[in-house]
Amino acid sequence: ARAACAAVRPLRPVMDPPPADVAAFTAPESDLDLDLPLDDTVRVATAPVVNREPLLGCSLLIVDDEEESRDALELLLGDFGAKAHLAASAPEALDFLDARPHTRWPTTLLCDIMLDDDADGYDVLREIRERETAMGVPREDRMQAIAMTGFADADHHERALVAGFKASLTKPAPLERMIEEILRVTPPSPYYTEGRPG
Repeated sequence: ARAACAAVRPLRPVMDPPPADVAAFTAPESDLDLDLPLDDTVRVATAPVVNREPLLGCSLLIVDDEEESRDALELLLGDFGAKAHLAASAPEALDFLDARPHTRWPTTLLCDIMLDDDADGYDVLREIRERETAMGVPREDRMQAIAMTGFADADHHERALVAGFKASLTKPAPLERMIEEILRVTPPSPYYTEGRPG
């Protein structure tokens, strides 16, 4: 099965209270708090693991006819662990998918609705669904899709949802919101826990 991204959000570090056999000590005239063991055992305090790559394991297909937008998304989302495949048009995106088995398809589609060719984002998603149906791909294993549009009105977003996109974002979307939507629509992977290989 395709590895999907870990459906976790960046974790806020939380320190556990010291064990019962550790005494809390405050240095005189200092704000430094020290935890000292009550026995001869030396305990090494380690910082909690913070997930700085919430999209680790996500493989994205980004379809946008604007080169700067494609490159920016690849760079920004890559910094959070995602692997991006870029396409400038519907035919380029579909050729990319046709060249590999479904098990090697990206997990999530980020597709601009208005493309600079005869096909738009709706055509891309429709062609993808037709291919998945022909291959007998179970619904739960299908590529998830997020629409990107330059229109902010509710009608355009509603149309995208009716067409089968799981989310619709107005360009340029805040990075945090985009990451949240990717995590929301993409199923968790059994191979990743908290964004780290298991």
